[in-house]
Amino acid sequence: METTAEQTERTQSSILTPAAPAQVTAAIADVASYPDWVSEITSAQVLDRDLEDRAAQAQPHLDAASTLDDQVLAHRRDGDRSASSTLKSSRTLENLDGSYTLAPAGTGATQAIYQLAIALKDPVPPMVLHHAERVVIQRALTGLARRLETALAQPRPRPS
Repeated sequence: METTAEQTERTQSSILTPAAPAQVTAAIADVASYPDWVSEITSAQVLDRDLEDRAAQAQPHLDAASTLDDQVLAHRRDGDRSASSTLKSSRTLENLDGSYTLAPAGTGATQAIYQLAIALKDPVPPMVLHHAERVVIQRALTGLARRLETALAQPRPRPS
């Protein structure tokens, strides 16, 4: 039986960050910097940009354990509320549907919820696939949190 995005259960987790939703969105939208904070992505090339000059389509190069893959992902954003990625092409994946949902959480803080559903071209047991999704989500959220902590720790220029 072929797995479709509709049949695939989504795995999710979240973090609470002291960064504002706009700062979280900016970090997620900066696809070219993913290799700086996602250890499995060794490079990321922006292939197309939207009207706001953010990545609309990108090609990350993945080097995770025994998996090497060049994917093409389409990116969509809804202001500072959400960002999503959909697989356009891959050697190893049949489907990838990932999204961040952002919600203000107190004074300047943001709750970032990451949901992911993947399907491989080669069949694997659902338990193994679900574990892989959890690992990807955990590493992405941990990397995002570190990226935001670094950005928040940098001194801001004073107005002249």
